[in-house]
Amino acid sequence: MRCSSPTPGPATTSGTGPGRCSAPTGSSPPTAKHSPSRGSATGPSPATAIGSPSRGPAATVVRRASRRGGARRRRCRPVPPAWGLSTSGSEGWPKCVERPWPTVTANARAFAAALELSPGEVVACTTPPHHSYALCGGIVTTLAAGGTYVALDRQPGPRTVADAVDRHRVAVLLSVPLLYRWFSAAGLTTRHRPRLCVSAGAPLPPEDRHRWAAAVGWRIGEHYGTSEHGMLTLDTGSVAGSVGRPIVGVTLVSRPGAESRSTS
Repeated sequence: MRCSSPTPGPATTSGTGPGRCSAPTGSSPPTAKHSPSRGSATGPSPATAIGSPSRGPAATVVRRASRRGGARRRRCRPVPPAWGLSTSGSEGWPKCVERPWPTVTANARAFAAALELSPGEVVACTTPPHHSYALCGGIVTTLAAGGTYVALDRQPGPRTVADAVDRHRVAVLLSVPLLYRWFSAAGLTTRHRPRLCVSAGAPLPPEDRHRWAAAVGWRIGEHYGTSEHGMLTLDTGSVAGSVGRPIVGVTLVSRPGAESRSTS
């Protein structure tokens, strides 16, 4: 699946096989628009954004001045969450996490800035799109920056990744330590070279980083995030073994109370 945002306008999807969807550039929500009456949003399955009922009040009454100088009452329903994401279940049963559009889009723009994504650049991810890493860190982040997102098969092999990198001229590759280890052992070779690879989901062992550098040589960094909060930190390969500094909008607080906040 290839998603890009070449022109302004609402997101569209066509075809029944691997499709190409367009989304607006700029700061507006880059993909699906929520429809409260249907409780869902547009987008290709299984990356469809699902809106769930709000837990707040059923309606809020506000006042709006009329043209005649008086005031009239108008009911405004609370904005539902953008979607519900399932956690990995690493600490018990998976949970459904609701995330509202304002936090999703703000976090996506901040992550795009940390990745230094430019309009037109291509991002590929090896993680299925129903996970936060691919959906928020990949699809929404890429479209928010005006780029193109390429969804790879689940646990794609080295040849599949190499073909995608060359065919789409991938600038940023998002994957996990297990697959980077596999790619290193296979000797991943391409004509095109991504400017950055990001590893997340688990720590990248030092020996795997060394093997990757020797066998492939692409710059690799680490990222940390959660389903509940989205993308939190990013290292672009400058410090081995580090998940990097917090991205804009994230504040880290240590137990003694000292804060570390990203301002760049």
